[in-house]
Amino acid sequence: MSEKQNLGDLNGYLFEALDTISNPDLSGDELAREIDRARTVSKLAQSIISNGNLALRAAEFKDEALSSHPDVPKMLEG
Repeated sequence: MSEKQNLGDLNGYLFEALDTISNPDLSGDELAREIDRARTVSKLAQSIISNGNLALRAAEFKDEALSSHPDVPKMLEG
């Protein structure tokens, strides 16, 4: 895996998981394993997206706070 993964890569992984579990040649235990793997990928993706959303909201808050309040809390300083 690359050190510089991004949401575009994540999107690719999600579609790969969808393609894999949609394979009509999979059945039984193999299909069950791939479904479990897809669930795990989905849960991780949700966490990654949530984390990205939090970072975006923090950046927006910081920009807004800097423009209206010059005394920004230390933890929000760059």
